[in-house]
Amino acid sequence: MMGGGARFLALLALLLALAGPAEGSYRFGTLAWRAVMGRPNTVDFELTTAWRRSFQWVYVRQVNASTRTLSAAPIVGDVLRVTGLYDKNGFGDQTGTQAIQGGTSEIMFFPGDEAKYYVDMTVTSFSAAEDWIMCTTVIRHTYRTPYMGKNQDIYPPGFTYEAGSAGELAANQPFSHVPWKAYFMGCCRADLPTLPAAGGNANKPYRLETEVDLTDRDNSPSSRTMPIITVPKWVPSDGGMSPHFYVIAKDQYMPSADAPLRVSGGVTNYPLPEAERAAPISYSVATAMDLGLPSGHYTPYSGMTINAMGRAEFSAADPGYYQVAVKVFTNGTKSIVDFMVRVVMPGSAMPMATGAGLIENVHGWVGFKVGVPAMVNLVVTDPQSDRLVLNYVFSGLRVAASTAAGGGGGGYS
Repeated sequence: MMGGGARFLALLALLLALAGPAEGSYRFGTLAWRAVMGRPNTVDFELTTAWRRSFQWVYVRQVNASTRTLSAAPIVGDVLRVTGLYDKNGFGDQTGTQAIQGGTSEIMFFPGDEAKYYVDMTVTSFSAAEDWIMCTTVIRHTYRTPYMGKNQDIYPPGFTYEAGSAGELAANQPFSHVPWKAYFMGCCRADLPTLPAAGGNANKPYRLETEVDLTDRDNSPSSRTMPIITVPKWVPSDGGMSPHFYVIAKDQYMPSADAPLRVSGGVTNYPLPEAERAAPISYSVATAMDLGLPSGHYTPYSGMTINAMGRAEFSAADPGYYQVAVKVFTNGTKSIVDFMVRVVMPGSAMPMATGAGLIENVHGWVGFKVGVPAMVNLVVTDPQSDRLVLNYVFSGLRVAASTAAGGGGGGYS
């Protein structure tokens, strides 16, 4: 039986979805999974997303509800439900008319079988200055089988098995698997004037997907970065080193120093050779195919490159927002990291960070040694006396951010 609160939530979601044009609120997303030990064919999906904070959100649970209105901007601890315009025959156009006529307000998570789930997000951080919220959603799902089904028979070189009846031959024939393909999709991406003007992906659909074969892997790579990364304007003709940053990802069970390992290789009736078990994490600029979208629904930005270690270099001739996505993959599974890069005019000097344990200082981005407990007193000095925003990312943990106003410098502990 649906209670009054649930009826109000459903009604409010419907009214917001159908009230007018689609408003692009999506900023960032990544989807990962890992097996639940002791629960056959069961995985926990973790969906980490960022959205426009000033969007009119539907509250499932509101912190300090007695002192806040439903139109208040989300804060840490609030639980929000994702709603929007989605057309089962395509995606909403920029006016929203197409989706209103042929669509639904449901923006769901699909594990790849017949199931689907509402996406209720817990706010873990926000930026008032950049108008975003970061959220996490954990969804537990049990599949009926460890992978979706049989792909095709394979004939590994040099592999033999004893002949027998036709039934025995069929039972022992090696074959490859079709993994479950889990995804989260909807419309629309940020309605910011993303660059370049042609191919900037503003108001286009978003989609995150990953692949699950529980005979082969017990998790997908988990990746963390900030939803909006700021770099100075730079093109090769400017000379010097291009702005760069890192996309951080790791196996969720293996120590960071060890490469993940495959088990079945996504194959039945063929023991994976030891030499083929290693599945190191790699990175590439994501394409529309990697996101599971038609080519017309996503255009990769050509000014970004990323190497196999996750170091991304970014060049842009014009200041503004650029939407980018990275595929993080190992043999057997993958994750997508979908985020934005903000390009600003370079000042006479970039802010500088100092503090014990720093391993890198590039355009205000710094790092610390992994696995070493540390107490940090980070001092950031800004020659231009701008307002400073301190963002921090812990690999393998949730993302958090804090903001502080600064004059010529500020100390943050």
